[in-house]
Amino acid sequence: YTMYGTEKTSGAGANVMGFDDVEFSNGAPALASSLVNGSFEAPAATNLWAGSGWSAAGSMGRETWAGRTNTWGGVVQAWASDGGAGEVYQDVAATGGTYTLSLWLLKQPGARATNMQLALEWYNGAQWAPLQSQAAALNDSDVPADGRWHHVWVTSAYSANDALFLRAKLSCQFAVGAATENSILFDDAELYRGAHVMPSCPAALR
Repeated sequence: YTMYGTEKTSGAGANVMGFDDVEFSNGAPALASSLVNGSFEAPAATNLWAGSGWSAAGSMGRETWAGRTNTWGGVVQAWASDGGAGEVYQDVAATGGTYTLSLWLLKQPGARATNMQLALEWYNGAQWAPLQSQAAALNDSDVPADGRWHHVWVTSAYSANDALFLRAKLSCQFAVGAATENSILFDDAELYRGAHVMPSCPAALR
């Protein structure tokens, strides 16, 4: 197992070392993701969702200041003065099996998520309602609004094998937050076969 994190020097004479964001990893390689543009980097010339591989509605955006890695990241625009809602999703061809959707999420201290979910939904195209849905709650009681990145995931197993596609979705309803630091950031989404696997050590920290 490998321990990794972020370190910096501080104090008089820079002789004090601080450390933060420590995690343990078994060194497992990154799994092949079925998502297109899971890093939300494209398109680089605009913050629009068109051409990103994702569908979005409501208070969902892309911003250059929202990335966990690289530049771009997704944002729940939770600064609306009267609250609001939004969702972002991507459909991937799949008939069944076990899949895991994972995401990195950061809630600024002023954000107030009231009904936030990471979900996997199975569809066969013949109806609006999903054949099966599995969701993980990401409300403030589940993921704190502490200004730090948290790794979240949901796993779904569908055995009927009669689906046409699997929808990977993040949805959020939010109340009026604080005047500042009221955004919810998300980045580095992955969808892969099998149960959840803890992320391996980022290359920058090896």
